[in-house]
Amino acid sequence: MARYTQLQENDIQKIAGNYDLAVVDFEFIEGGAGNCNYWLRTRQGNYVLTVSELTLARVVRLGQLL
Repeated sequence: MARYTQLQENDIQKIAGNYDLAVVDFEFIEGGAGNCNYWLRTRQGNYVLTVSELTLARVVRLGQLL
């Protein structure tokens, strides 16, 4: 999958901060369909941050399917 959204460390820290998570390290996870994923190692545990690459039309269609 193409890597469309490339988050920088400050972007990831800002997003994680909204959830009171302190990121120690992170890495991009290859793969995914319609999204980009990052493995986050935080002081509180490990998490996967998913950034959706779907257009609004695709999100609506996915919602209809679900």
